[in-house]
Amino acid sequence: MMRIAALIREGSIAFLQKEYLYLTIFCALFAILIGTMAEIDDSGFIYTTMAFLIGAFTSMAAGAIGMMIAVYTNVRTTYSCCESIDAGFKVAYYGGQVLGFSLVGLALIVLQTIIIIYKENYLPDTAENSEEAKEYIRYLFEQVSGFGLGASTVALFGRVGGGIYTKAADVGADLAGKVCEGLPEDSPDNPGTIADNVGDNVGDIAGMGADLFGSLAESTCAALVVSASSLELCTTPDAIYFPLMVTSMGIVASFITTFFIYIGKVDETNIELKLKLQLLISTVIMTALIIPLLNYLPSHADM
Repeated sequence: MMRIAALIREGSIAFLQKEYLYLTIFCALFAILIGTMAEIDDSGFIYTTMAFLIGAFTSMAAGAIGMMIAVYTNVRTTYSCCESIDAGFKVAYYGGQVLGFSLVGLALIVLQTIIIIYKENYLPDTAENSEEAKEYIRYLFEQVSGFGLGASTVALFGRVGGGIYTKAADVGADLAGKVCEGLPEDSPDNPGTIADNVGDNVGDIAGMGADLFGSLAESTCAALVVSASSLELCTTPDAIYFPLMVTSMGIVASFITTFFIYIGKVDETNIELKLKLQLLISTVIMTALIIPLLNYLPSHADM
């Protein structure tokens, strides 16, 4: 089991290294295009381009983190399933939780850091009236939105490239094993299943990890850009960070939800029910945590 897992891990890392090499070249060329055509700042500093590159490389890191978590979780889940389905389910669930917390935490800390640095270096002290301040804040978050563009660009290539590989490996293994040799699907006698499992890791895990990261980054950036168009929000301390606070509450809700996995044992008949209950519980907890944000965050009415 450890030998097969090592082969799958080695193949996954090799594919990801080659894919990220070409992605890095593409992102560098695209960053030159953004720097020459999409920058709106006259100071000479490439704010949008830097945010794009940071988003792209953070998305690559998210995909790599997700894949490494998966390749180590897969073999442990398989081993635990030899004991019981409940033990294997818990290992797989915890692996998914680590992936989710890592991606969301990474997106939050990097995006918040960009906003803080850009705010200190970009917003001038000469913005005396509210209209001028609003204009500068709108420009600021339009430049920060490059972070979402970089994340979604890598996610697109990660999903497409990894998806093509996993489908090619899946079909190739099935054709060679089922059609030519009459072997059942995922038979241990078919070495092509190793490539199939490599494809699952690079496509369904690394690609999806980057995709989830990109979706979170671009939706948060979009909410910040829309918020920056409101004069009341722009002139209210910390109110514009509401989208980031919602995501932070999601981390808390997910952390609390993990404790409910201990209620009852999992078997062949209730796995789907268990996962649906997790979604329901997390939704209820998230709703309960959002209400204090809506009631106690600063608003223009408090000014």
